[in-house]
Formats: sequence, structure tokens, C-alpha cells
Amino acid sequence: PYGANDHDKKFGNYIIHINALTTDQLPPEIARGYEISRSKNRGMLNVSVRERQGQMEVPVTASISVMAKNLSSQLKSIALREVTEVDSAAIYYIGELPVGNEETLIFDIDVKPVGSRETFLVSYRQKFFTSY
Repeated sequence: PYGANDHDKKFGNYIIHINALTTDQLPPEIARGYEISRSKNRGMLNVSVRERQGQMEVPVTASISVMAKNLSSQLKSIALREVTEVDSAAIYYIGELPVGNEETLIFDIDVKPVGSRETFLVSYRQKFFTSY
């Protein structure tokens, strides 16, 4: 169920984009701007929701909850915070959590876009590498 390019999930007119990385991969100025500690042992999950409206895709706010677990079924909590960029009209949700080298996490994400009656369940899998 997990392919190499599973970053975008489509549900009707909604597109949910998911990305996860270690925070040391963020440029220093970006990390500072969002008050994120850069570390190879910190993972960051980024979720955004867009709605197709005719030929355009527009960012939408959503209620999002996440549960992460590793392959040993150990649960890791992750709280997302909404980030809105006025200049680009982008809306996304970021959260951080500790990660170990070669640890694979499965993120179970519930997304309910504002104005939608439906909640969408997305599973996303990411393996983190903290040693180079």
C-alpha cells in the first residue's frame, strides 16, 4: 500500500499532501522562522490540504489529528500546528517528534477539511536516517 511517491492522496475534490523529514534538512533560516530545532534526531511531519475548484487548487483549513507508530507498534504522539503564509496563501500543518536511525514510522492521519462532511483517513510511511 505504500509506494515511493505516495505524498499526495486524493479524495474527491480534496488533495492531501504529506511529507516527513528530519529537521536538520531544513535550511537554517526556515527553521528559525518556524521555531523548529534543527536536528538529525527530530522528525517533522508536514500536511497540507487543497481543494480543486474548477481548474484551480486552493489551500483549505482542516481539522487534523495524527497518531504515529513504529514497526514495533510503539506509539508516538505528534501535535500539529497550523502555519499560514499570507504572501503565498499557503496553509499547512507541521509537527515534530523524536526519531531514531533507520526508524520507520507509520502516520495515521485523520483530515476533516473545513466545510466538508467527511473525514479522510490517510496512512503515510516514512523511514528516517539519522546517521550519515
